[in-house]
Amino acid sequence: MIFRLPAKFSEAKTRAYSTDFIEFLRGIPDLLAHVRRFSLQTEDSCMSKEFIETTMQSIMFTTSAFGGLRFLKMTSGMVVIEPFLRLISNNSKLETLIVEGFVFSSRSALGTLLGFRSPNIQTLCLGDIDRVEPYSGLSFQEPDPTFSAFRNVFASEATQRGTPTVVPSLQRLSLSGRITRSLCLWMFSPPVQMDRPIQTYALTDLRWRTYTIDYDDFFSARQRSSIESLAVNTDALDTGFAAFNYPNLLSIQVFRGIYLHDVKRVLRELVTLARAPKLKALHLNLWHRETIMSGNYVGIHDDPAIRDTLDPYLCTQLQNFGEQHHIDVTLEITSLDEPAGWVIAGDFGEVFPKTSRLPNVRLHMGVAERWWE
Repeated sequence: MIFRLPAKFSEAKTRAYSTDFIEFLRGIPDLLAHVRRFSLQTEDSCMSKEFIETTMQSIMFTTSAFGGLRFLKMTSGMVVIEPFLRLISNNSKLETLIVEGFVFSSRSALGTLLGFRSPNIQTLCLGDIDRVEPYSGLSFQEPDPTFSAFRNVFASEATQRGTPTVVPSLQRLSLSGRITRSLCLWMFSPPVQMDRPIQTYALTDLRWRTYTIDYDDFFSARQRSSIESLAVNTDALDTGFAAFNYPNLLSIQVFRGIYLHDVKRVLRELVTLARAPKLKALHLNLWHRETIMSGNYVGIHDDPAIRDTLDPYLCTQLQNFGEQHHIDVTLEITSLDEPAGWVIAGDFGEVFPKTSRLPNVRLHMGVAERWWE
């Protein structure tokens, strides 16, 4: 079930749409507890915080509404409000929580957004999570000398309120956009998060698309050893994720391959036998723009940058794994000018003539699983 308030809607249309949705929900009260997936998107809405809060209160007109959710996605561009938090904390069976574009203003709100009210949380996706003005005299400036104070106040508040908290044991974690370094330190570092950091020792899938924090601050060698799938954006290269070995890594997904030098850098730093000795799958999301040279179209099949630069480099990297080490390479071409069907129907022997001839490589077209959406 999806509830979205698009920016293109006028105020009158937004109000009418919200009213219709609420009336629809009121007509099926017995079914709401059986809804397993709910996506709530208000980030583009032109409506005020008060209107959205009233709408959310109306959507959650009973305590049992949406009480059986397994998957919850919430995107906003506002300070988190109580109905959002209640939607999370009312669902003890929640397994996947995707939170994007929220600004928190209290310790309780932060704990809820991080899954500390969701005992069965397995997948946590955080994007553009920030804070408002410092609260309770605790600064989030960096470097922040108040981690222990923040930890103690949070623990004290939880005890006084009797609010049940759990330490999430995650299997999948996605960090994207702007996420403050101090917030991540509090989430993952044993000395600062109530001596019980979010458990990432069982983490198998990691998506790293944030450029505001350093990877090596948060993941120890023990934590990295469990990672089997790593999804990265080329614009997050400088945060340090590529400087480590991943002994059990099976799959690497590279997104936003706009510039070939960035794609080559990922291949150089990650796709090696030393970094990922068990690698079985590589996904490349390449951005290609059809150009005109001498009056003729230059499509993906005739792109000299890919054929003459990327193909031989990719071939060399994969060849170093040895003929007995088989790797599936999936290509996802994002083209601004060409019909996707034409690209998908292309001949890989023309695009990657060297790589396609390797005996240990199977090259094909496909769309990556985006479990963080």
